[in-house]
Amino acid sequence: MTRFPMAFHPVKKQDQSSRSGFVLIEVLVSMVVFSVGIMAVLTSVLSALDLQKDSTLRYRAGLILQEKLAESILVPYNGQPMRGISADGVFSWTVAGEPWTGAPQVEKKKTKVSRKTKGGKKAKSEDASSELFQMAVEVSWQTNKGTRSINATQLVHLSSHSGGTQ
Repeated sequence: MTRFPMAFHPVKKQDQSSRSGFVLIEVLVSMVVFSVGIMAVLTSVLSALDLQKDSTLRYRAGLILQEKLAESILVPYNGQPMRGISADGVFSWTVAGEPWTGAPQVEKKKTKVSRKTKGGKKAKSEDASSELFQMAVEVSWQTNKGTRSINATQLVHLSSHSGGTQ
């Protein structure tokens, strides 16, 4: 009589179907975990892009603010607020000024202004008064989160005689 070794056991059909189902569940769970990870990475990338865009807009607004503060020194101020829009239409700005009343001990300064004519002779000497103005500049722009703005103020020494600074 021939005997088969005891180690040989045929696999039942029921065991094979339950193992393949378990493998399918593992694949589905791993796909869900992978897709959640991909969503987190994409959300981080989109957030970084949004922050970069916001940073670029703030930088450009700062440049406009700096330019308008410099112009407030160079361009005669007529007492009326000045408004404008950037060339690309993204930013709007306002420049306004008022006499500075921060230090009562500061008085108006009078200076004698004399000019030479074309012939080299001195022209009539005139009094020119000057005072400090507090110039305020605000730059604003629209984002998907609402209106953003930056502002700054500076003191400018204006002359009523020449319309510029001294």
